Amino acid sequence: MTHNPDSSPQDKDHLKDVEQRTNLPARITHSVDPANDASIALLNSWLDEDATTDPKKLKEAEEDLKEFMRNMNIPRKQAGARLHYPEVEPSGLDDFSL
Repeated sequence: MTHNPDSSPQDKDHLKDVEQRTNLPARITHSVDPANDASIALLNSWLDEDATTDPKKLKEAEEDLKEFMRNMNIPRKQAGARLHYPEVEPSGLDDFSL
């Protein structure tokens, strides 16, 4: 269970209740709508499953993210629009034909 240091006792009780009802760890850091508890617990469990400290896996994930960002830029480049991820482009204006 994760919570802010200034969490109220009600928030702490709420997190415990979420964990008991969903059988998943709760890692929310603020009070939320109880209707979303199961979804939030599931997302947090996926984060825990995917967590790694393996440098090779981390490097691979970073490269995958950069490739995704470059691919998201392609249609914007073609349209002459502002890029969402200019930081992943090789040298900025070199890719544009004016």
